[in-house]
Amino acid sequence: EHDCLETHDRQEVPPDALHTLAPGTWLNDKAVYFVLLLIASAVPKTFTVIDPILSKPESGCSIATHSHLTVLAPINLSNNHWALVVIYGDEKRADVYDSMTNPDNTEWIHLSVKGLIPRLFPTAVSSDWKITNQPTPSQPNFDDCGVIVLIIALY
Repeated sequence: EHDCLETHDRQEVPPDALHTLAPGTWLNDKAVYFVLLLIASAVPKTFTVIDPILSKPESGCSIATHSHLTVLAPINLSNNHWALVVIYGDEKRADVYDSMTNPDNTEWIHLSVKGLIPRLFPTAVSSDWKITNQPTPSQPNFDDCGVIVLIIALY
């Protein structure tokens, strides 16, 4: 069982994520999460990052945050693809960035976002939110989706 109250003060790459940072390797959830935390820490009190495990629709953990923060939510689809959702609480808007768009991915990501919104913002009504697919570069292979997620987060 995953602990919902995990600390975000990690300063080193987790050992089991280090090997996924090699060229031609798919980034695992710990690597994506760690790098997103580094990105968010560069602009304190602006961004928050959701652990990919907590982004899943079946996760029941409360992950309430402040609506003025921009939420970076990496979405892991079936342990073989990454997409990024950037959630703007004040604007009631979620932007989806997916480098391998297809109808099944889009549906699953949108369901994930609809499940995340009330857990992030307990007084929010999901139907009041706008979820939009944003233009995203297509990945040239099956390994670069995590890298694209990280680049979009930097942008």
